Amino acid sequence: MDRLLSEKESVESDLQDLLHQQEQAENKLQAALKQVAILETSLIDSKISGETALRTLLEACIKSSEKLTLRAIGENEMPGAGGTPTYFLMIAEELQEVLTKLRMVHENYLKDNSTNVESLARKVIIGAHLLASAHVQGMTVCNRSANIESGERIAEELKKLGQSITTLFQSLQKTSEANTVSERITDLKVQLEEVTTMIVDLGKQTDGTENLGDMVESELTSMDKAIEEAASRIQEMLSKSRASDSGIKLEVNEKILDACTSLMQAIRVLVQKSRLLQSEIVALGKGTASAKEFYKRNHQWTEGLISAAKSVAQGANFLVTAANKTVAGGAKHQLDLVVAAQEIAACTAQLVVASRVKAPRSSTNLTALGTASKNVTQATGIVVATAKDCSQRLEDSQDLDLGTLTVHQAKTKEMEIQVKVLELEQALQVERMRLASFRKKNYQQPVEE
Repeated sequence: MDRLLSEKESVESDLQDLLHQQEQAENKLQAALKQVAILETSLIDSKISGETALRTLLEACIKSSEKLTLRAIGENEMPGAGGTPTYFLMIAEELQEVLTKLRMVHENYLKDNSTNVESLARKVIIGAHLLASAHVQGMTVCNRSANIESGERIAEELKKLGQSITTLFQSLQKTSEANTVSERITDLKVQLEEVTTMIVDLGKQTDGTENLGDMVESELTSMDKAIEEAASRIQEMLSKSRASDSGIKLEVNEKILDACTSLMQAIRVLVQKSRLLQSEIVALGKGTASAKEFYKRNHQWTEGLISAAKSVAQGANFLVTAANKTVAGGAKHQLDLVVAAQEIAACTAQLVVASRVKAPRSSTNLTALGTASKNVTQATGIVVATAKDCSQRLEDSQDLDLGTLTVHQAKTKEMEIQVKVLELEQALQVERMRLASFRKKNYQQPVEE
């Protein structure tokens, strides 16, 4: 009986232990279920937060892209501004500000990458766009520059700037180089400032060539007009002479003016051939650029064309004035006509040289220009020969009949002629000295309007 009671107590004790263990297990289960619920809630919250953060980052990228697209559309509405030092300066100034903010935002990101990633993404995108724009615009300025040497030197600096840009983005990508980003940005800002200064200085150097394209067209048009007006005035002189003169004077005037007309026709043909050759040179050399850009980039050649065109226009006016004097004043002005003819021939030679300096050797237009130049030289020789011949004929017609003079009158006339010869020789010497001095002073001066 005692044994049974003892076993009963033992069983009851074991039962109590089991019940207690069951209660503890149930408590642990409830605690575990609560923890699972908390973790599930936290996971859901984290997922929502992650999706929100990703959405926010995506929206930031989209907004930045939209801003850059609108900017590009706005820039396309002013195509003439691109590729100029002024436009590059505008981009560079904005870029300096963006780089400063990028450095600040990146430092904040390193401290807390959970709240500053959006700002960092914005600045990286905008900074990348401006860096690329600055590089492209800078290269465009260099390629368009009339100062080729300076343009090439700046282009080399821009290449170094491009390498620094690449290095910066590599540092932004790599966590191991995160601490070097600030230093990279500082170096990049210094390089950008140096390149900006060089491009601004280049712009100041080339300001004088900006309108060369317009200037050369204007001067060539003025030259054409001067030649046409000169030819027209010579025809007017011929018509007036036929109406008012007769005999040997009319004959002389007709020969002189016909020779001048032939010279002007030869010059007109030469100018036409010159324009054709210039058009060929520009078409071959400009590539995708405009004709004005080609004239600006080759400013020395263009300035030579402008100078030659001015000289030809002035020479045409000089020839008309000399022809008018010769027709009105007779033999005493034949030297004026000779000098004028030789002067305009020299001016057209200058135009020929300026036109063909960049011409391809195999150009048919170059060959035609050479033929036209020879025709001008020939026509000039005819004017000179005609002027001298007609002068002699007028002098012969005005010679005194010495048979009608007394001995005293003849002697007096001889002395007067000797005095005149001495005066002319002295005047000739003085004028030669003046001419030499004038040429020396004006040798390197540009042709004035």
